[in-house]
Amino acid sequence: MQNTHPHTLKSLAAEATRLGCPEFISRYPHPVLLDTGLIEDRQKHKFHTEIDNSGVLGRNVPTVQPMPDLQVIQVCKGEDSPYSDRVSVGRTKQSDIQILHRSVSKFHAYFISKENQWFLVDANSKNGTFVNSKRVEPNSNGLLVDDRTIVTFGKRSLRYHLPKGLFEILKNLSERHRP
Repeated sequence: MQNTHPHTLKSLAAEATRLGCPEFISRYPHPVLLDTGLIEDRQKHKFHTEIDNSGVLGRNVPTVQPMPDLQVIQVCKGEDSPYSDRVSVGRTKQSDIQILHRSVSKFHAYFISKENQWFLVDANSKNGTFVNSKRVEPNSNGLLVDDRTIVTFGKRSLRYHLPKGLFEILKNLSERHRP
């Protein structure tokens, strides 16, 4: 996946800690998409069982894992975007958000903003677009996406976050990964 404003979770976490919430949101005002698989896997495996040299099971201890260096995709217009009124999602380089997955159509879907809310619209894609597992009817008014919404393009699922929701995730990750 890519767009013209790529960041990683690790770099944004450091910046969120340094800036604080209001300044972070001012600097990063766009919603974002995060890979759901890695985030959910990390949350499921917070502890592991320790085994000492004798082979005896020990107590559960917190797992110290490196902070994920996951790409954060901003939901915003690309520099060469052919559409002025929407943020396009698809397989081609002309898409504002490019998802290189065979189940994603060339022009799969798009985000539109109405009255400070974002909606996801399916562009008559072959494999469908879903918001929290609910199919978006092609070329409709779309479905509302809110913080922590799971959006699926074909078979590729991502979690949508508003700027404040992203800040909270980054703050929690920074606290869990302090030395």
